[in-house]
Amino acid sequence: MAGTIVTGGLSNDDDDALLPSVLPPYPQPSEHLAAAPLPPSFLPALRRAQTATQLELRRLSASLAPEIDPWLSRARALQTDILRARDTAREIVAEAEIVKEKKIKARDLGGKVELLEKEVRFLGAVLGGFEQVRLAKICLDEVQDAAVRGDPISGVEGLRRAEDAIESLEGLGVKGCLRERLEVVRQGLKEMVEEWWGRFVNVDAGRRRVTVSPSSTTMGGLDGLVAAAEGLGMFDSLVQELGEGLERYIFRPRLQVDDEGHVSEITVDGYALSLLGRADNKGVDHLLIDLRCMLEFLSKRLPPSIAVPLSRTLIPAVITRVEEMWLEPAVPEDVEGLSTFQDFLSRVRDLADYIDEIGWQGGKPLRDWVANGPRIWLTKRREAVLDEVRNLVFTGLQETKVVERVETQIISGDDEVFAGEGGNAGGDGDDWDAAWNEEGDDSVEMQTKVTPDILQTQQEDDEDGSAWDIEDTHPEEKHDSTTTADDGEGDAWGWDEEEAHKTSNPTATLQTSSAVNNERPATKAREITLREPFTITGIPDGLLTILHCLHSDASTLASVNTPFTPAASALSTTLPTLALAVYRATAPIAYAPLPVGHMLMYNDALHLAARLREEVDEKNNGNRTTDLRALEAFGTRAYATEMERQRTILRDVLNAGESITNVGRQGAVGRQQAESAVDGVVGHLQALAGRYAGVLGESARRQCLGALLSAVTSWMIEEIEEIGDIGEEDSRVLKSLMDRVTQWAGEVFGEDSGGVFVYCAGWMKFQYLGEVLEASLADIRFLWMEGELSLEFGVDEVVDLVEGLFADSDMRRRTVAEIRRSGKGR
Repeated sequence: MAGTIVTGGLSNDDDDALLPSVLPPYPQPSEHLAAAPLPPSFLPALRRAQTATQLELRRLSASLAPEIDPWLSRARALQTDILRARDTAREIVAEAEIVKEKKIKARDLGGKVELLEKEVRFLGAVLGGFEQVRLAKICLDEVQDAAVRGDPISGVEGLRRAEDAIESLEGLGVKGCLRERLEVVRQGLKEMVEEWWGRFVNVDAGRRRVTVSPSSTTMGGLDGLVAAAEGLGMFDSLVQELGEGLERYIFRPRLQVDDEGHVSEITVDGYALSLLGRADNKGVDHLLIDLRCMLEFLSKRLPPSIAVPLSRTLIPAVITRVEEMWLEPAVPEDVEGLSTFQDFLSRVRDLADYIDEIGWQGGKPLRDWVANGPRIWLTKRREAVLDEVRNLVFTGLQETKVVERVETQIISGDDEVFAGEGGNAGGDGDDWDAAWNEEGDDSVEMQTKVTPDILQTQQEDDEDGSAWDIEDTHPEEKHDSTTTADDGEGDAWGWDEEEAHKTSNPTATLQTSSAVNNERPATKAREITLREPFTITGIPDGLLTILHCLHSDASTLASVNTPFTPAASALSTTLPTLALAVYRATAPIAYAPLPVGHMLMYNDALHLAARLREEVDEKNNGNRTTDLRALEAFGTRAYATEMERQRTILRDVLNAGESITNVGRQGAVGRQQAESAVDGVVGHLQALAGRYAGVLGESARRQCLGALLSAVTSWMIEEIEEIGDIGEEDSRVLKSLMDRVTQWAGEVFGEDSGGVFVYCAGWMKFQYLGEVLEASLADIRFLWMEGELSLEFGVDEVVDLVEGLFADSDMRRRTVAEIRRSGKGR
């Protein structure tokens, strides 16, 4: 305020002079000024300046007084207003304190009101709870009274009301107590219902008796009992228990037959059905009558409210046992019983109709069984046939017999095979035939199907199955001058050993032999009948009997029009196929223990196939073609398995310690090992020759032994050719080993062993190798240039032999050069 007054009374110049003195920033103290000396002489001047300044201030204040007084009045008024406002504020604060106290008091009063309201509501809830407890107690008392009166329906209704009343009780500890009492009352009602249920429907397990008491007005009869049981949730369990009791103690004993062939006898006496005593089993027809009687008793005595639910559990269980124990055994296995079986199916259908007639459930399975009667019979027939085949496979091996293969073929009189066998290479056809009969050698047996084609396939791909695929069988064809004459199926069977790729076919070999022994004059072809015996088991005849029976049954069914007529096609096609398949599946196990099991399996399979093929040709029925091919392939695989096994044994014996290749390496020890190995091979071949004698036909036996001999000679040739340096002593040892094999071959195939090459693909090469081991360079050159050594050996083979047998010399070099220039060799 003072600043304003001063400003209003001064000029601008005064303001400019005064402001720096009174307004910040203030002048900074000057050290120079403060340190300046102040002599006493300056004091008077300072007092005068002070006095002048005071006077000036008074003058100025006096001139400004009129302007200051209003401001002072206003200030006093403002101070008065401030004091009044202060008093008003104090009053407002006091009133606020009073309102606050009132609010606190109001809040306290509101809490008390809310508490009172809660107490009112609680007391109302308690009152309602007590009312519900009273109502629940009344309901429980009514249930107990109803139970005492024997009124389960009223009891169940009261129980439901009591349960609702108890469930409405929330937050009361008495609820648990009431629930416990509710369960006690409920259990009492259940026991009462079970007691009355047992009085009305009772199954006595000991006496095997079911009693259904007549309906009574007490408890509302059975319907009232059913309603009470449903209300208590125990009806389903009661019906289930009743069904199990009836099935176990009434129906099941009637279905069972004791060891003496007796069954239980059904007796109906008023409201009771009993199983009393034992009676002779009169068959399934009498069982169907008894079942109808039992169902009729239950359907008449029990109300539908019990009977229909009972049928849902009882009938399926009973029908299942009836099917297993009576219906399926009643299915005949032959055609003769089909007429009786049709009548039986009609009676089973009548029982199913009766079940539907009385309103019960469960008749559909019986009706389905009747509808599937033809299929069921066919299934039964199939099972019987397959069981018969399985039994036959194991029992048929106990008997064997000799059968004979008879075949008529046209051959030429100069056939090498038969000329060699007859021992009369230059004789005419009559002499050959006589020689054949004198030696007792029969012709090609039916199972002799071995040709080099399939053997080469086996050598190349080494697979049992693919090498003997049934598609390899060929139509029947005749041969003029090959190995053994046979039908066309022989093209699909046979063996050619590891030398198949080195030897052409038997025809080429025969031609070579003809060239060596000089060509003999041709004679005219003639028709001869060849016979050869071999051994089979009783299985083929047994299988033929089964297949003939199936065909006969199929013809019988096809001749009449019945529901079983469609099964004729299955009897004539499907079942024979299955029977042969079962034989092929079980035969390897059954034949395995026999010493010559695979060969007997081979004989049986091909003999059976030949017999069936005759029938197929006669009846012009092509449906069995696949079965015949599978059967022939099965026999071929059996032959292949035996041959492979024997070749493995021979290979192991011959290669023990690399015996032959060690002849020139280990001296006397190597020679002894080689002799032992070859003796073992020859001994095994001799044992096989005796084992196969009488089992295989003679030609088949020779082909089998010839194939094994071919494998042995091929291995010996390979091992001898692998010897790099063969000395003179080694040559004699190797030749003696080869002579032992040749000697055994002569004993088996003839003293002169001239016909061995027919059965042994590498025989000529084996013989030439023996000659080369003993020959001189000149002899080897002659055999190569003039003889037939080049037909069996290649140039490199002969050159390697020459270089291994003879030391390096001019003559050896000239001989080798001539052999290479000759252009001969394989």
